[in-house]
Amino acid sequence: MKKLTSGILLVVMSSSFIVANAQQTKAKDTLKTQEIQEVVVTALGIKREKKALGYAAQEVKGETISDAGQTNAVSALSGNVAGVQVTAPSTMGGSTRITMRGISSISGENRPLIVVDGVPLDNSNVNSTDTQRGAGGRDYGDASFDINPDDIETVTVLKGGPAAALYGSRAGNGAIIYTTKSAKRGRTDIQLNSGLAFESIYIRPKLQNQYGGGYSDTLPTATINGQTYNIQEYETDASWGPKYDANLMYLPWYAFDPEFSNDYLKPVPFVAPKNDVDSFFNTGVTYTNNVSVAKSFGDTNVRMSYTNTNISGIVPTSKIKKDNFSLNMNSKLSEKLKADAIFNYVHTEGFNRPEVGYGDNSVAQKFYHFGQRNLDFEKLKDYKLADGSQRTWNRTSFSDATPLYSDNPYWTIYENTSADSRHRFFGNAGLTYNFTDHFFVVGKVYGDVYAQTISSRVAVGSQAVSNYSIPKKKCFRV
Repeated sequence: MKKLTSGILLVVMSSSFIVANAQQTKAKDTLKTQEIQEVVVTALGIKREKKALGYAAQEVKGETISDAGQTNAVSALSGNVAGVQVTAPSTMGGSTRITMRGISSISGENRPLIVVDGVPLDNSNVNSTDTQRGAGGRDYGDASFDINPDDIETVTVLKGGPAAALYGSRAGNGAIIYTTKSAKRGRTDIQLNSGLAFESIYIRPKLQNQYGGGYSDTLPTATINGQTYNIQEYETDASWGPKYDANLMYLPWYAFDPEFSNDYLKPVPFVAPKNDVDSFFNTGVTYTNNVSVAKSFGDTNVRMSYTNTNISGIVPTSKIKKDNFSLNMNSKLSEKLKADAIFNYVHTEGFNRPEVGYGDNSVAQKFYHFGQRNLDFEKLKDYKLADGSQRTWNRTSFSDATPLYSDNPYWTIYENTSADSRHRFFGNAGLTYNFTDHFFVVGKVYGDVYAQTISSRVAVGSQAVSNYSIPKKKCFRV
């Protein structure tokens, strides 16, 4: 199959020219610096003394974010900011829901504006309407996943009106302002951080273990090669069938394929399986490695950072790889002129993110809404015949292997797959000119550019109509 590529590109550039009364920390001409305690970052990177603010602003230190062990810098705020509700994604790399002081709109947007080093990031939800309302689809996450927790120095949270006054209508629901780490004058710092995290299913439906598949209290029969057998009620995708009985012999779903000679037409007891639905899921593993180098060269300070994140999900074959590169520079060009620049590049590759909600490729839906309790998942692993056709438990009949309602879950995760890729650049560059110790001019240019490609396929032989698609995603900012 010819490889197809497609994507969308969002380019947002903004500039600012500010004249302000210098109520922020200012470097002196000597190596000594004057430090103001309780300094917070407000709009456009300007620093103000906390006691001088006319509104509430809560600050969280970067160590709190990085020590949380989260790959999402927004999820790491959970429990650390008063009046802020954070619902972490329930799926690997999924979207984070965050509200400040409750929900302000029933049908509109409630998420706050996210700002990194003065750059208002686009945080649009690229998921389909069906995915957002739980009707199926894959959760491809949002832009908050692109922020690297290891690079964060402080987080300032502005709630309600003050945020809107500083950043406009986009911050009507509040603003989360991230300030990243920079090199300190006169210091050289080299840091290496590694993290390892595990995850497993915490809450799952409780399933009965006394009755097998079907709607009747007896198994149907079929005559095959002149011999009569009890068989499974294959057209039924629920477990209201006979009670388990070790003396009741029947032909299971996998007993009708001659190429599997060990199972072909061999009756087995109608009992609970040795390998239940829980054996399908893996233990999710997340590896995070970060290295940063910060160096001061006289009047120039440079910090470089690289973070690699690899996530293997609880659903087999699901994975995400993310690379974060950042460069933070500032230099004193003359006695009155200072330059600074911050650049970030993020590359995210996802494969087979689990489908959520009521979708055709949602394995959870097939396990807990539809499915038969007598299925042995070790047998389901042989999901394909030599000719490439599917072996599903949900046969149309014992003599017709066409999937009726459900695919084999291993067919779903190996054949009906999805892939996504996002490249993102964001940052700013600017100059500061000090006329006096208390009067300065700042000029800055901000940028946030990203391109995202999403592809998905339903293989030939699936219960659903086969297809290959690259849906177009519209991302915009106002």
